[in-house]
Amino acid sequence: MTLEQKIKIELVLCPEGLTAKEIAEKRNVEKGSVNRILYAKEGIIFEKYPNTFKWHLIQSDNKVKQIYDYLKERGVEYLIHFTVLDNLPGILNKGIVPRNKLNGEAIKLDSKRQDGVIDGSCFSLSFPNYKMFYKYRTDNENRVFVVLAMSVDFIKTLSVNQIAFYPANAAMVELRNTFSNHQGIDALREMFSEHPLGSADKYRRSQSSLPDSYTTNPQAEVIIKGVVPKEYICKIYVSSESDKRAVKAKIDRSFYDKIQVYSDFFDHRFDFSWW
Repeated sequence: MTLEQKIKIELVLCPEGLTAKEIAEKRNVEKGSVNRILYAKEGIIFEKYPNTFKWHLIQSDNKVKQIYDYLKERGVEYLIHFTVLDNLPGILNKGIVPRNKLNGEAIKLDSKRQDGVIDGSCFSLSFPNYKMFYKYRTDNENRVFVVLAMSVDFIKTLSVNQIAFYPANAAMVELRNTFSNHQGIDALREMFSEHPLGSADKYRRSQSSLPDSYTTNPQAEVIIKGVVPKEYICKIYVSSESDKRAVKAKIDRSFYDKIQVYSDFFDHRFDFSWW
């Protein structure tokens, strides 16, 4: 018998709505009973070895791979998410949790969620939605805000029906409750279109000198259903040294090296006069 034949592989289909990690936490795997554990869901396969905690992605959904490859071609490295400092310890403990799973302690900046996706969280690509960010900072002047940069590698762990790409603010009347209409590579490409939904009549991307990694409309957004694990947080951006000190006072030291002062993310985009 070959070594490959000796390795006992257990293949389990994940129930809808649960991640591979959540399945593992709910299931008691006997010590030493399985040399390698695989979990599959909609074309995505993870592997894990007993008595370890880290899952490894070994196969992505083909449609999601198209999305990931396109983002990399455009130089998009990060999903951007802003929040108040009060929420940061919880995020660094449990990840970015969607509205319908938040406990009463979390501060909800968007009380209405007019996009209709309460089981998802909102992100921008490469640069924050400065219009919404300014509004929330103005409404919460006494709070410290942080901008989280999440690796786009996380997208590879999703199925295509967990992620939607909106060419403008998903709360716009014409975009509300349309999550399933904004999935796949074509929806993603529309975020970088020449003349996007919600733009000024004269706006043309080709005349704006936008970096390839920026969406055309600064309010274009990505909504991801489910929890975004803390392991994908690459940077914690703050606007000043004093805010950096405030963040350090609230979080574990193991995250200190992720904190960076970067005031540009707390300002408007250079093409703001068009919007």
